[in-house]
Amino acid sequence: MKKLKKLIIRKVKKLDENYETTEIEDKKATDFNFYITKKGKVCVCFGPYELGFGGYTKRVYVAGDNL
Repeated sequence: MKKLKKLIIRKVKKLDENYETTEIEDKKATDFNFYITKKGKVCVCFGPYELGFGGYTKRVYVAGDNL
């Protein structure tokens, strides 16, 4: 789970360095909202304001073989 969280944090910071990632570090595996795309990527979803600011949802894609 630590490896996955680090990967998600890296992807989130790539979207915007100002996003707050401490919330990701505090989540348990069952707290993440995600789905698997037809191409086998894992899409981790964050709700409005979940990463600190911005009233829209955010999605981070992770290759399934990285897990």
